[in-house]
Amino acid sequence: MKFGFELEAFLCNPAGDFVLAPQGIPMDDCGWLVEYRGEPAGTATKAAGLLEAERQRVNRKLSLLDLKPVLVPYAKIDRATKLAARREHTKGLLRYQNLYGLKPTTADAAGLHISFTKPREINTQQLGTVVVNQLWDFPQLFRALDQLYAKEIKAAKRRPGFYEIKEDQRIEYRSLPNTVDVWALTDFLDGWRYC
Repeated sequence: MKFGFELEAFLCNPAGDFVLAPQGIPMDDCGWLVEYRGEPAGTATKAAGLLEAERQRVNRKLSLLDLKPVLVPYAKIDRATKLAARREHTKGLLRYQNLYGLKPTTADAAGLHISFTKPREINTQQLGTVVVNQLWDFPQLFRALDQLYAKEIKAAKRRPGFYEIKEDQRIEYRSLPNTVDVWALTDFLDGWRYC
């Protein structure tokens, strides 16, 4: 199993106003969330370390721009900022699903997304050995995460059971708020039995 973490944060200027992420800063499609994207790793603990390294790198850039990342699970983004975001950014089609049939929240929220891949080598006559990501029993893990973090999910105005299957068959769990302790989460993920 390979793991990857993506952490979202709001951005504030020196006056304390929420602002759009500037060019050169990794951002969500909406434009007002900075995204820290750690490289994937073979354990959740290593993936968390790579996420922290990326946070340090991006935060150095932000400090040079006099911007401060704010790790709150939701915020009220003013209308003018949202209009500016619409002019500069195009949010792609929403492709995520929900295990329980729930609709997404309407809050301006920032989360911690976990990406899972289960790579498998396949030998072919025409291409030789290729690596593909195989399906695995992710609903069991996602339900367990929903239960483990039920209070945090509810307090952050998020909903349990959200996930997205990416084009490369990577599966991303999307219900956690950005305030979850990543290191405690790694203990749970590294102890899970993946089938």
